[in-house]
Amino acid sequence: MPTIGTLTKVGAFEADSLNSLNTSLANINAVLGAATTAAPTGTGSVVLSTSPTLVTPALGTPSALVLTNATGLPGTSLTAGSVTSAQLDPQTIQYVTVNPTLAAFNAMYTTGIPLVAAQGAGTYIECLSILINLVYGSAAFTGGAAVGAYIGTTAGGTLVTGTLAATIFTTFSANKIATAYSAALGSTATASGILNTGLVLSCPTQVFAGGTSATISIKVSYRVHNTLA
Repeated sequence: MPTIGTLTKVGAFEADSLNSLNTSLANINAVLGAATTAAPTGTGSVVLSTSPTLVTPALGTPSALVLTNATGLPGTSLTAGSVTSAQLDPQTIQYVTVNPTLAAFNAMYTTGIPLVAAQGAGTYIECLSILINLVYGSAAFTGGAAVGAYIGTTAGGTLVTGTLAATIFTTFSANKIATAYSAALGSTATASGILNTGLVLSCPTQVFAGGTSATISIKVSYRVHNTLA
């Protein structure tokens, strides 16, 4: 955009009047320059990009919007399932569902079923509950032992819940739900053995067998404590 030139002679204008006019023209040029050198966005009225103050704007549906510093978002506006457990404060109660294969369930004595992965240095996974949903196939399980959640990789780790008797699994002939809840840590639970260690489902003495065509779903509630030593 062309600027308004500086006046050098205007008839009989006095020098001070001419200087005053030139100053006004310079201010006008500064305003015009600011409006034309900034990079405008969108269409319509110009909004400069640095810290504009908008009064009751109607934003419509933006193609991209970051709400990092936004406040006052009503809870009813959240889409169901849009916030996952992983996005919450780790000390908030979290939930996970694990669906092991029949082979993995039967072998949990030798290889524990992973429920929650290790959470990093100085962290402890507090298991609040486990719920096992057994869907009957064509046969019950055999063998096995009491089942519980352990901090570690097998039942050689630290038991952190109550246990479910083996008979729950060896006598079932219809769909079942079994639950176990958090238990006090034993006196042998040292920090070095439970920090930054995952949570598994296991049993202490022998593998299960059978359970033909059964399906298993394990629902876990837990929270993560951090900055521990």
